[in-house]
Amino acid sequence: RDRSPSRGLGDVYKRQPVQDAAAIALLRDAPLTELQAAYLFGRRTDVAMGGVPTHGYAEIDMPGLDLPALQRALNLVVERHDALRLRFFDDRQELASSVDTLIVEHDWRELSQAAQAERLAAVRQEMVGTPLPADRAPLIRLAVSRGMTADGALVERVHVVFDALIVDAGSSRIVATELLDAYHGRPLAPAPAPGRFLSYVRGLADAESCAELAEARQYWMDRLATLPDGPELPLAVDVGSISGAQFHRTTAFLAPDVWHQFRDRAAAAGVTPTSALLATYAQIVSHYARRPQFCVNVTTSRRPGHPADAGVLGNFTSLLLVAVVFAPLAFSGASWDASRGWIGKWAMFVVALICSKLVLVVMFLVAITQVSAPIDADLASVSDPIAGIVLMAMAAFAP
Repeated sequence: RDRSPSRGLGDVYKRQPVQDAAAIALLRDAPLTELQAAYLFGRRTDVAMGGVPTHGYAEIDMPGLDLPALQRALNLVVERHDALRLRFFDDRQELASSVDTLIVEHDWRELSQAAQAERLAAVRQEMVGTPLPADRAPLIRLAVSRGMTADGALVERVHVVFDALIVDAGSSRIVATELLDAYHGRPLAPAPAPGRFLSYVRGLADAESCAELAEARQYWMDRLATLPDGPELPLAVDVGSISGAQFHRTTAFLAPDVWHQFRDRAAAAGVTPTSALLATYAQIVSHYARRPQFCVNVTTSRRPGHPADAGVLGNFTSLLLVAVVFAPLAFSGASWDASRGWIGKWAMFVVALICSKLVLVVMFLVAITQVSAPIDADLASVSDPIAGIVLMAMAAFAP
């Protein structure tokens, strides 16, 4: 029976009865999800490599940019979604009574190319390096810059920064789609009902007492003592000595034919491309890690399956620990779970090897006896040494 907690909070929540819409609309606050609490903890400057928000930054070139239309689109999207009006404290998240969505405009068209480059670098550094205040909504910010290229072409660019406290990957796609649709005057889908994300978060807290989550929690508590730590990687300096840490995304692309080959090989092995990529990542990390056993965090989506939640914004992400074992033998905990099959195959191989060597010893003894037999003139006496020579050759060249 599968005891894995992969069913997760999202699946439990899917079976929760839909609450009264009027009651949900009155929700103004909720506890933090575990991931939101971790993100807020990472903003603290008194922890190693802390003071770093979990935000994303992007730039979009938009020739012929209509700033008033973009401002109206942003106002509309923020108004449609509770998550974009949330602000956060140590133990809760709540809807802000007012938000500041003003888009800042930078006009550098009259500046030299060198001055424009300096201003652009300063805007990037300011938006990437300065966390959006968690207690001030919205945790999304837009800026616009206008400049000129060396040959006189106008460059109009939108700078966007948003914090993962309010959106996950799926929600960020919804925001981008709605912003562009509203900007171009295209009709939008009906707005989600108010309070749906806060209702979801409260549903997580209410579901803590259900039997399925109690079983999943016990599963992890039983494994906790034997799960390996994170990978011990070589460090140039102690992480505790680093201040003002910044993280940079490194991107690489696979050619379509390479990706198709990778995907086909994964399918032939009976795994998904995602699992194959995870295994590849773990293999690379193990090359540098001090020990061949470690845990990695894998994000999973817990977005509810109710149709009313299809367009709701929020961070529905949860984390799953995956134990990685690159070793032939392991005797306890998660490592044993991962490698007990290897133990059986290893034992069968050793038994077969011992049996084959015993057979070889017997063959050598018989061969020596046959070769040492005296040779007379009859055919029978000649055949015994020949048989011994053949047996010795078989033993000598046996694997």
